Amino acid sequence: MSGGQGTRLWPLSRADMPKQFIPLTSEKSLLEETIARCSDPDIYASPVIICAQTHRFLIRKLLENTGQSDLSIIMEPAARNTAAAIAIAALSVDSEDVILVLPSDHFIPDYAAFDRDIQKGVALAAEDKIVTFGIQPTFPHTGYGYIEAASQIGEGFAVAAFHEKPDQARAQDYLQKGGFFWNAGIFMGKAKSFIAELQSHAPDIMEQTHKAWDARIEDLGDTLICPDNFAHVRSESFDYAVAEKTKHAVVVPTDFNWNDLGQWEALWEISDKDHNNNAKQGTIYEHDVNNAYLRSEDDIVLGVLGLDNIVAVAMKDAVFIAPKDRSQEIKHLVSEMKSSKQMQLTENPFTMRPWGSYEVMDEKPGFKVKKLIVNPGSKLSLQKHKHRSEHWVVVKGTATVTRNQEIFDVATNESVYLPCGAIHRLENKQNEQLEIIEVQTGDYLGEDDIIRIEDDYNRLNATTKAAS
Repeated sequence: MSGGQGTRLWPLSRADMPKQFIPLTSEKSLLEETIARCSDPDIYASPVIICAQTHRFLIRKLLENTGQSDLSIIMEPAARNTAAAIAIAALSVDSEDVILVLPSDHFIPDYAAFDRDIQKGVALAAEDKIVTFGIQPTFPHTGYGYIEAASQIGEGFAVAAFHEKPDQARAQDYLQKGGFFWNAGIFMGKAKSFIAELQSHAPDIMEQTHKAWDARIEDLGDTLICPDNFAHVRSESFDYAVAEKTKHAVVVPTDFNWNDLGQWEALWEISDKDHNNNAKQGTIYEHDVNNAYLRSEDDIVLGVLGLDNIVAVAMKDAVFIAPKDRSQEIKHLVSEMKSSKQMQLTENPFTMRPWGSYEVMDEKPGFKVKKLIVNPGSKLSLQKHKHRSEHWVVVKGTATVTRNQEIFDVATNESVYLPCGAIHRLENKQNEQLEIIEVQTGDYLGEDDIIRIEDDYNRLNATTKAAS
């Protein structure tokens, strides 16, 4: 499952680039790590990724690094939480198949231990159980839900109850009593078992998702759930919809190290640290700083002096600073930014597209400057704008430009002007990357000011925000 809004690790993680697509713990993104963890063909079938429609091409680009570019992608046209996602997964395979449902943004470094624990659940799943995997608690964490175990069943335990995130006293009580596990949100079961439980406990979700699945659309080799039908699906987590109600849930205790990286402090915990217990990434200058998480992106220089136990994250367009043990309170800032429609909450300066990428270099009222990189053999949609004109300056490569009835090449150090309303396209027919500096001018410069006429990526009727 590769959804989510990406707000808990803001400003690094954002709605258009959530944390599962970012290299947080290694050179690989968390999604790539999740796929690699399930790559043993003796244990796992080829993964199916259920994602937001807006992330499809970003995922395809990341999959090029996994060696498993043939993976199936199922796109949700709107976010409807994990109950609907699991319903889709169950409908997409044979009814007797055993499904392992994994969030794509977890940190699990020991693949061998993971495999051993997952295989413990297979026999229970074969007995029509809904299997969840409980993480052994190491301290009284108040940020996780807990699973309470009852009598032993095979290599697991019947679930006595699921508990919401507790206060400190209750979490300490769970730890002292034993038999309580952190809820990682990892589930396993036969496809037909998931469907039966959803039909029993959340029949409206199952019914509406089934309709949306039956009306699915094949789109460039991927599957798009029918937008009209999926709009009627109720949004609810699988935990609330099924897991807390079913009589067939079992929990398998795990031995693997796990972290959901749900806040900056968690990322500090798993990171390598220097002699002052500081985790650092990027261009950092610090003096008399201890127990801190310091990160800079985009060649930003971050200087920190005389502070302890902090998080400081600097990006080209946003900075976040907080006491490390309060970093989870970022939700208050996110709420304020959301109400004021702050674009830095959702948009990243660097954005990947199916044809390449673009980076916003500067933006003020009346103009925006971007750097566009177009991959060899790729082209943008044939389009026009209602509110802006564009100037393209070629800084590397040769651009093939369509402007109304003209088609012509623009070489390095040459430029072209595209007046407002002109039908235009940018194409790279060369064997090297094409780099363009684009200057937009006009009274509105939003990414939704695009009227597409032709598009290789089937975005002509896209209902979500698009770009070039």
